[in-house]
Amino acid sequence: MSTMTMHTLPIDADRVRRMVQLTSRWQRDALERTLVEYGWVTDTEVSLLPWCESQCAPFYFGVDGDSGSPDSARWRLDFGCPPESHDHGAPEEDDHGTPFIQLLCALKWPAFGQDPDPEDPDEFDDFDDNDGRWTTHSEITRADWDAEFDRLGALLRGQLGTPAHTETPDKSGYRLERWQLDDMAVVLVSGDDINSYSFYDAIFLRICPAAARMASRYWPTD
Repeated sequence: MSTMTMHTLPIDADRVRRMVQLTSRWQRDALERTLVEYGWVTDTEVSLLPWCESQCAPFYFGVDGDSGSPDSARWRLDFGCPPESHDHGAPEEDDHGTPFIQLLCALKWPAFGQDPDPEDPDEFDDFDDNDGRWTTHSEITRADWDAEFDRLGALLRGQLGTPAHTETPDKSGYRLERWQLDDMAVVLVSGDDINSYSFYDAIFLRICPAAARMASRYWPTD
């Protein structure tokens, strides 16, 4: 059995607060303006945001929202379909898309249930920490992964109180906590990282409508 490795980003209370604030700006134009205000996206990048390009379309950005100066960090936002607005009509939620934005918080290798072949180098973690923002934790245990989820959950509890719904960890690594703010949901979820074709497990902080399937499931389809 391979040892596990975890890669974490320095998600703090301020970044959590900014994500939570998106729930009150749930129209496409308002969201895009807010991302620019945060310094997470530049004016020229707004038109490149990959709304509804796939089940989970990632957008990487490398601007420090606090200082407004470029740095080498590569945070990742994932975009689903856009929310409805006067200028941009979102398609109805179906098996191919649902409205959400989520922030990648942590990665773990190998994914739960995977046991890489020691003779195949392609199956081993080749995470490149050129970003200067990630911290790698070697030889972790399941408890370490759960502890990072709990740390992020504590940041959310500090701002939003007790979650309205929780799903405890199972053997696949799936775990979910959800807070409801009027008709919006803030979701902390652990499961497959679809963008790496499940090479990693991931922890995401997600914003979506409370009625959306992604408010209570890892992905809208099985």
